Amino acid sequence: TQTENTGDLNSSPLLYYDIPKSNHGDIRLFDDYDNYDIIVVGGGGLIDIEYFDKYMDKISKLENKTKVIWGAGLNGYRYTYPEYIADYDLVGLRDSIFKNLKTNRFIYTPCVSCKSKLFDDVLLTEDIDVLYHYHHFNDMSERMDNLIRLNNHIKNFGVSKNSDPMDEIIAKIAKAKVIVTNTYHGTYWASLLGKKVYTVETTTKTKLLDLPLNIEFITYETKLNLNNQPNNTKNLTYLKECRDLNDIFYNKIIRIINK
Repeated sequence: TQTENTGDLNSSPLLYYDIPKSNHGDIRLFDDYDNYDIIVVGGGGLIDIEYFDKYMDKISKLENKTKVIWGAGLNGYRYTYPEYIADYDLVGLRDSIFKNLKTNRFIYTPCVSCKSKLFDDVLLTEDIDVLYHYHHFNDMSERMDNLIRLNNHIKNFGVSKNSDPMDEIIAKIAKAKVIVTNTYHGTYWASLLGKKVYTVETTTKTKLLDLPLNIEFITYETKLNLNNQPNNTKNLTYLKECRDLNDIFYNKIIRIINK
């Protein structure tokens, strides 16, 4: 793999489901499609982003193959989908605009990382006031550092980065009263655990999350006020919903395999 992004590394359906006679590879490196009848792409923010689109387009043009997208989503600055999406045979998108779209081919399917057992084994507390979870590279890291300095009135805080192992990230999220993040999976995983989340808007990937009511969008210049915060829900309804939708999608894949 070519990424250190823990969210992307844990967004492969093969980590959570038994798919017979299957193999996997990085979409940018894998090119051995001749030996497979079904090509499943996902998950992560693969759509409308330059360094993935050409591979997504290439797969969409494969002949005599069943092409599937599982739990991927938009990752740009516009709310339109590339034309190649229409050439996939089954499309499970994590973007909320598909939630109420009732079709057989386009199906709302949240990121499959919700199936991780880490969400079952974690103990939910509020030992720290804020966890800052952020991208570990480029100017987004610097801007998040500035946001932390801006909110220096919050003394009891922790930090995690999207290159940290998933178990460490989930454990830290579980201990925080509030999560502040500029990442998709930081927002998503905290929501799965019923935590209050402040998300810095980046690309369409966060705006198109099916956001529970405990999410609030901020900027890098936001001064946080932790007074009168609502209690975390400790209600894992969102976790169950996301898992159920992935189970439904998995069963569709199995039916395709068994045809």
